[in-house]
Amino acid sequence: MRLSPKYLLFFAVLSTFGCQDDLVPGEEFSVRIENTSDISCGLPVILFLEKSDQVKEKTNEESLEYNAYGLDESLNVIGNELLITFGKVKEEDFRVCRAIGIPYPAVSILSARLRD
Repeated sequence: MRLSPKYLLFFAVLSTFGCQDDLVPGEEFSVRIENTSDISCGLPVILFLEKSDQVKEKTNEESLEYNAYGLDESLNVIGNELLITFGKVKEEDFRVCRAIGIPYPAVSILSARLRD
């Protein structure tokens, strides 16, 4: 059985974009930087300020505070409010954390900008 080029293109697009953590393209979430480097992982800690039900659903966590992998250093200032898009922590970004301090769940920042 031979597939037409249209079907091959469809499957290529589906495999590329079909598993993007169920995020709507361009869907932004408002967060505030709570800590620039937590004691356990040395990562920024962000607090989601709205859409809490969506955050909990997408992360399968009850928390609204998360370690933020991939946050641009220029935005990592305590009190900064940002608009971000996020996904699950990428395997290549993951780091082992020490078993001290508060253990936060984590997300990978896909894009971030200062909130107006």
